[in-house]
Parts: sequence; C-alpha cells; structure tokens
Amino acid sequence: QRRDDRYQTPDAKVEREHAAQRGAERERENRDYSRSSVGEANRQHGVAEKIESGGSKAPAAPSTPAESPRLATSSTGRDGQPEKAENPTKAPPVKKFTNRCRLFVGRLPNQMGEAELRELFLPYGQVSEVYVQPSRNFGFIRLDTRANAEKAKEELDHSLHSGRELQVRFAAPNCSVIVENLHPTVSNELLEEAFTIFGQVERHGTLNLAK
Repeated sequence: QRRDDRYQTPDAKVEREHAAQRGAERERENRDYSRSSVGEANRQHGVAEKIESGGSKAPAAPSTPAESPRLATSSTGRDGQPEKAENPTKAPPVKKFTNRCRLFVGRLPNQMGEAELRELFLPYGQVSEVYVQPSRNFGFIRLDTRANAEKAKEELDHSLHSGRELQVRFAAPNCSVIVENLHPTVSNELLEEAFTIFGQVERHGTLNLAK
C-alpha cells in the first residue's frame, strides 16, 4: 500500500524530491541529444544532395600552395586591365630638305633648264629647290631626305645626257657656324638649344682641342 506523504519522515521527502529532479534532468539531456543528432544527420544529408546535384563541393583537403606561373605577357594594372608594354626607344624623326640633301650637278647640257633638271631627279624623291646657271652649265637641287639624295648621286653621277657626262656631288654646306672658346661644360644638347632660337639646326657638335 502507498503511504501518505504526511506520515513520511523529512529525510525521505528530500530524497524523493532529489530523485525526481535527477530523472527530469536525464530526460532533458536525452531530448537535447536526440535533437542534435537529428540536426547533424539532416545537415550531412543536405550536403550530400548538393554534391550530387552539382552544387557546392565538399571542402577539399588542404594542399601546399603551388607557385603561380610566370606569364610572358605584361602585368595587370590597378584596374585589372593588362598594362601595355613599354614601347622601345623610337628613332628620332628624319629631317627633310636639309642642306645635307642638297646636290651640285655639273656639266649640264646647254638645253637643260630647271624644269628638265627637276624632271631628271623626281624619280628619287620630292624636290624643293632647283637652280640652274645656264652660262656655266651647273645647277643645284635639293631632295627630301639624305637617303634619296645619296641614291640619286650614285645613279646619276657620270651618266650621259645629250652627249655630256653629268657630275653629281653633295653641295658644300653654306650655313655652318664655328663657335670658339666654349666652356668645357657645354654639351651638344646645350649648343643646339642655344641656336634653335635662330632656326632649325641640322647638325651640331663640340670638339675639345688640347692647347
């Protein structure tokens, strides 16, 4: 028979309450464990489904980082766009119609004037200056580049025209200036800059002479 609580001793009551409390705690722990087990199982099942359907992949095992290959192309800039390779040093522009492109033509036929001399040299380049002295049978002509003038000189020198053998030479420069007593620190660039205010400078150079 079940005895009434009022006939139990105080120690028995305390022990019974402790037993009931411990049973409730064990029941709560069992519920929490069941919930965590079910959640872990559901998470693993979801990851497996994503892998099978082509979704996010399972984390791979860590591997040693490989060295990034060195590209032969140019590096990328701050905006992600490839930087352009530095252009090689460009050659200075070719000066045209200079005194170094001026030719002297001697032993001209009597009937050859400026128009005929121009027509003779047109196959070798552009012509900017033609002068003929009929009484002395010579003339001057200026072509666009030094290379064209050299080619014309090579092919027309000693060529026959109306029974006369032409004489083609480079004309002596008539615009040269000699500057003496320069300071040792004066360079070619400084010398050119000083004379540029008076016109185009074709050639320049400094020469140190020992005294």
